[in-house]
Amino acid sequence: MRPVSLIALLAFCAAFARPTTTVAQDGAGAQAQIDRIDSWIVLAEAANDKDGADCLRRDRATWVSLKDATDRNDPFRMLGLINALKNPCEYVPPGAEALAPPPPPPQDGPEIIGQVYAMPAEGEYLTLEREDGDRSSARGGFIGYYSSRTKSIRIDGVRSSVRFPKEQHRFVVKVWPGMDPFDLVKLYRFEVRPAKQDRVVETSKSSRSRYHSYSTDNTEGRVRVSFKKIGGQAVYEIVHEEALPPGEYAFLSGEKVFAFGVDE
Repeated sequence: MRPVSLIALLAFCAAFARPTTTVAQDGAGAQAQIDRIDSWIVLAEAANDKDGADCLRRDRATWVSLKDATDRNDPFRMLGLINALKNPCEYVPPGAEALAPPPPPPQDGPEIIGQVYAMPAEGEYLTLEREDGDRSSARGGFIGYYSSRTKSIRIDGVRSSVRFPKEQHRFVVKVWPGMDPFDLVKLYRFEVRPAKQDRVVETSKSSRSRYHSYSTDNTEGRVRVSFKKIGGQAVYEIVHEEALPPGEYAFLSGEKVFAFGVDE
């Protein structure tokens, strides 16, 4: 899975914690904000302002978590943390300028950022079957010589409650301005297991020997998609390159799973 781009991270920083002076506009991203807060904590402690220092430490912890979520390509966690940064610590060291209020999120398109919707008509958005999905990891091989690991996602039930006739569906997703939708959304065809009453797909495989290791996304169940901007700055249609044959599918967006089925 590709890491979230630096441009996207900087866009997040700019949108939700833009200072009135120039801070971390290039190259440093979230780390620059963390470093800035560290310097403010030192000033607060020097002034014996315990409440101010504690407040800044809470902001710092949020920025550290945001950086970690970005590194892990977890958009829903990122969105939650960014919402927390809408109300930063009110402490401002002498001579410094307070943070400006954040701008409102994009208003066009579907309601929830990062959630995949069906779009039966322009401006009409229908929710898919939303699941958390059970994530599992299986190991194999011989300790000391060779080992392998397979990661998969499982959904209860053999059939999605959301159905579309073949070639009669459109899907869209809204992202924050500056984010690449390729970093958020993947489409997979799931294997149906009637005996276990579930749907499952392997998402990645890795192996390791004494001298070598590698990890790859599983492309067997992956459906190639592209993205076409259709509204404002942040709404994209998800375009699959070939017609989807009948079966069970799901979009993976961070930790969330948006499932649907295709019928003849």
